[in-house]
Amino acid sequence: MNTTTMSNAKYVAFRRADAAQLMSAMQWTPGHATGTLQCSIYGHSILWDPAHTLHAGDWCTFELKPLLGPDIVCFADLTGLIAWLLRKNW
Repeated sequence: MNTTTMSNAKYVAFRRADAAQLMSAMQWTPGHATGTLQCSIYGHSILWDPAHTLHAGDWCTFELKPLLGPDIVCFADLTGLIAWLLRKNW
């Protein structure tokens, strides 16, 4: 099966056992800005902005700073974030 062309939702559903394990391993703590949460997993830093305190609108709810690489990756939803983490780390 070619998983590289699957949508994020289909990929997470395809890897549901791994996704459940990953989500249970994610430990969220209060972020530096009020209303945000942060998590570090596999060396990646993740900022969750559920109330859009830092990001007006809904274009970016999760900000991920990869362990390797200078750029921040934004996700509108948890499914996109989980799919990215699964593809890159599992």
